[in-house]
Amino acid sequence: MKKLLLFTAFSAIFSLFFIGCAQNEMVEETQIYESPEFINNYKNTTKNMNAEDIAKYEVSEFAKKFGGIRNRFRINDFIIFENVFADKNFAVFDYSLTSFWAAGKPEDRQKAMENMKNNMIKQICAQQTKRSSIKKGYAEIHRYFYNYPTDVTFIVEINEQICEQAGLK
Repeated sequence: MKKLLLFTAFSAIFSLFFIGCAQNEMVEETQIYESPEFINNYKNTTKNMNAEDIAKYEVSEFAKKFGGIRNRFRINDFIIFENVFADKNFAVFDYSLTSFWAAGKPEDRQKAMENMKNNMIKQICAQQTKRSSIKKGYAEIHRYFYNYPTDVTFIVEINEQICEQAGLK
């Protein structure tokens, strides 16, 4: 009986969390501030790079910030960062979804996936540094696995076409 009550309580909290995220306009409109100096330094660093070089550069910068390309860390209760690597003109980010994710209702997980996809597209496409690279052919792939590295649950790809479709030119 206690297990059933705990599961029911957890399911309710999980549902409220994702419904709240999906309805929070502030989450969807968040932009990452980049100082003019940072933007200029980035553009100067990448101005002579092609898309493949930019992908390698982005991966190396990520590794510097987060302690390596395979430095596994928890992002929140639902997502764990696993790996990042460059593949041609793509920076590929891998994440695993936790058991908390699996415990949610399918419709809540679907809403959460759409919300995460939309937020990621808006945040990445709105950054001036990323946009300058994306316009050169750089792209990102974010892969979410339930059973890393074999079971891909969903993929978010961000490229010039996706940014334009999101209304960010």
